[in-house]
Amino acid sequence: MAIKNRCVACDFVIEGDDAMRGREVVCPKCETLNVMRSAEDAARMREDDQVQLDHERRRFLERLARPGAASAGSASSAAPAAWSPPDDAARGLAVLAARRLKDVSVYVLAVAYLVLVLAFVIAGLLVIGTELPPIWKAFGFLAGATAGVVVFVVLKFTSDAVRALADVTDLLRSLDVRLERLEEVQAALAPEGLIASGGPE
Repeated sequence: MAIKNRCVACDFVIEGDDAMRGREVVCPKCETLNVMRSAEDAARMREDDQVQLDHERRRFLERLARPGAASAGSASSAAPAAWSPPDDAARGLAVLAARRLKDVSVYVLAVAYLVLVLAFVIAGLLVIGTELPPIWKAFGFLAGATAGVVVFVVLKFTSDAVRALADVTDLLRSLDVRLERLEEVQAALAPEGLIASGGPE
């Protein structure tokens, strides 16, 4: 059976066979990592989320109805919040942000090389096209070349920093996908244990 998913970043339709269910695939259009799910998987996840939400709501109302609910509420507020799957829209924004950061790093690097070339061209024109004494020509060439190299180094490090930030964004998104898959595997292996542990005390 074929599975069709829309890419979280560009809405491109990704097709795969049933064996690809639950695996990460790369979008052929924008090269974004996606987790292959069937329509039944997505509906089951939404249903499980609704069941978990209703269960937590019942627990909260039962604790409010008990005597000393204030102290119980303060104790329960210290407990960690239930895990909720990441929003696909938020993940798509993270992908878009990473792509734009990569584009910015390329633009900054291109400007760096352009500034370097212009600095040497201007320094060369200063030497060739003027009738200054040789010492001033040498000084002007060194000053122009040094200024170009300094600006190039600053822009190059800026480009590298922006690219590193984009790589960190990609890494965090990849970890997010892997954590979601881990939660799905745990929920599939022990659903009875999770429901029993979340019941009313």
